Amino acid sequence: SARYVRGFVMGLQESNPNAEYMLSWTGSFSDTVGAGDIGTTAAALFGIWMKLHSFGFMPVFGMNNGTISIFSYNFGAGKIDRVRKTLKLSLIVGFIVSTAVMVLYEFIPATLLNFFDASPYMIEIGIPAVRICCITIPIGSISVIISTSFQSLGRPHYSLFINLCRLVIFLLPFAWL
Repeated sequence: SARYVRGFVMGLQESNPNAEYMLSWTGSFSDTVGAGDIGTTAAALFGIWMKLHSFGFMPVFGMNNGTISIFSYNFGAGKIDRVRKTLKLSLIVGFIVSTAVMVLYEFIPATLLNFFDASPYMIEIGIPAVRICCITIPIGSISVIISTSFQSLGRPHYSLFINLCRLVIFLLPFAWL
């Protein structure tokens, strides 16, 4: 992954030799942010948001770990009705839990930002940012559950497509608002 970050920096320097940049690495290649014009506070805020986003998804990821074996076992046994019931139940529970996380993030964004020792300016720009970005959590939980079901049923291409859509179509545009 460090090779890709170096390539990103070299590409940025080639396109504009005078560009100032800072990279924030939050754990995966899709979370790398080049922050030339948006400033270090906004880049740090995006890093904080990615931490909050990951924390908000923990219950859904935990549930998915349990449903993978249920999906796979029942699909292999030919019990498609149980696969459908598991998918329906996991979508309902995942949506309810992630909506509760979204509501929590809507009501206490300043408190959440203060966990990361946010400056007054970061809190000023961070409160609306967290409130806008948290809208993606329930939508993201649905896409995570559906992509997990495709992965469990031997359809990894559909799973990859759904995860890319979640990151590129939903998460990144909300991060730039």
